[in-house]
Amino acid sequence: MSASTSEKTDEKPAAFQEYVTLVVTDQDGRRLTRTMRRSDQVQVLMDFYYSMVPTVKHGEGVFSFSGPPTRMPADYNMKDGDEIRFFPEIELVTPVLRDLRTSQDAASPAPCGPATGCRS
Repeated sequence: MSASTSEKTDEKPAAFQEYVTLVVTDQDGRRLTRTMRRSDQVQVLMDFYYSMVPTVKHGEGVFSFSGPPTRMPADYNMKDGDEIRFFPEIELVTPVLRDLRTSQDAASPAPCGPATGCRS
């Protein structure tokens, strides 16, 4: 038996290099895989997710990747198997900062002046 001289390569044939397979995962553990052209808009993948998951209304939730969905996977240098996370609800929280003063500061009154609105 003779040894084969052909070697395996990880490169795709040129016809397949224009495609990328991306994965959308969500908090419920769903994983949707979609093969698309690198020149397609990411919105195509988002629409695919909404059509496959009828419990999520179209336009709700957030897809976690940077940039507008009008761009293409090629713009993000996405590769086969890259994952985009979907979050059904994002609750915006406004941080509230407490004004912490030492007991000495709290005991002394604020200075009077135009900024405080009091008159001396």
